[in-house]
Amino acid sequence: MRDVAESIWRALSSAALPSAVWIGVVAWIGKQLGEFLHRRREERAPIGRILADLLEIRHSIISLEHAMSLIKKDLPLPAEAEIALKTIMMSLLPAPERLAARYEEALIQIAATRPVVAFRLRSQDLATPLLHTLRSAATSDQGAARIWSRLEPEFIAALQKHLDSLVVEVARLHGWKTWWDVSRGVRKGVDVGPDVARLVKKVTTEARALMDEVIQQHKKAHADLRAIASAISLYAAHMATLPPTLAALTTSTENTAGVRSDPFLTSLPSVPVGWSGYSYAPKPDGSFTLTATGDGMTVTVP
Repeated sequence: MRDVAESIWRALSSAALPSAVWIGVVAWIGKQLGEFLHRRREERAPIGRILADLLEIRHSIISLEHAMSLIKKDLPLPAEAEIALKTIMMSLLPAPERLAARYEEALIQIAATRPVVAFRLRSQDLATPLLHTLRSAATSDQGAARIWSRLEPEFIAALQKHLDSLVVEVARLHGWKTWWDVSRGVRKGVDVGPDVARLVKKVTTEARALMDEVIQQHKKAHADLRAIASAISLYAAHMATLPPTLAALTTSTENTAGVRSDPFLTSLPSVPVGWSGYSYAPKPDGSFTLTATGDGMTVTVP
């Protein structure tokens, strides 16, 4: 457009034209320039919306990883617990309203004038849902959790590098000032802000409380099973056989010699919240096992 304007100006400068022609030519140039700027603004609008969405996706992924690194400094976590915590934290972060629909709408507008760019940008908004799906799948199995915990850092690093390159490229299409601001932001690194810092503090506090609760429940389950095992041994010594069920420990009994005994347990212990009932399995050889399951752990006695 600039070259065309300069050519027209040189042609006009070398010709002696009436003032009315000059005015007409200048008006035409002004009209063409105005239409060009209007088209440029229309092209920049969907690019700006795409860029804002990509920056939001990138920020959510990087912020979560940074938050987890802060949490792990004070709270060592096993692989499955770390993945579960990331899944929970992702659901706590503000979800961009209508991001998928907004992204697709802007992409359609870009495709009208920049089809190659639109092709490159397609499906980039699925990065966060994909991560959430992979983490949710990994939490369903301890083996999968361990495998994903080893693969995720490399996956996140590759994804961040891709998003860094993409936002800089899109920013250049939007304008030089935008490109400069985005490039500087990418080089600057992580800036999670006060909201994420508060979230990290909240999650760490709640996770500590949860871990303390899990430890106490584990201790209670183990102590309950030991108490039940002692009662079974006393029952077996008195009756010369194992009790048929755990309920037999809570009633008085009389052995073959006619000796009665009070209940060996006044009542069966209550299981910890969220745990399965205490399972009793007598064996033909006179041994037995007691089992309780909860919080991803299994306690067995003896």
